[in-house]
Amino acid sequence: MKQEQEIFEQAIALPSREAREGFLLGACGQNRELRKSVDELIAAFDDAGKLDFLLGISERTVERAWRFARAWLPAEFSEP
Repeated sequence: MKQEQEIFEQAIALPSREAREGFLLGACGQNRELRKSVDELIAAFDDAGKLDFLLGISERTVERAWRFARAWLPAEFSEP
C-alpha cells in the first residue's frame, strides 16, 4: 500500500492528465494490479474534487438566498 500511496501522491501533483499518464506508465510498469489500485485512488480523488465543486455552488446559493431574505425579513430575524 505504501508504494501505491507514493505513486498516487506524485501522480496527482502533475499538471495534466497526459503528464500523469506518462508518469504512471513508468511508475507502475507492467504491474497491472498496482496500476489498477493507483487508478482507483486517482478516480476517488477526482470524484472528491467534483463533490467539493458541487458543495461550493450550494454554499454560494445559500449565501445569496440568505442575503436576499435578510433584505425582506424584520430586523429580529436578520441575524442567524
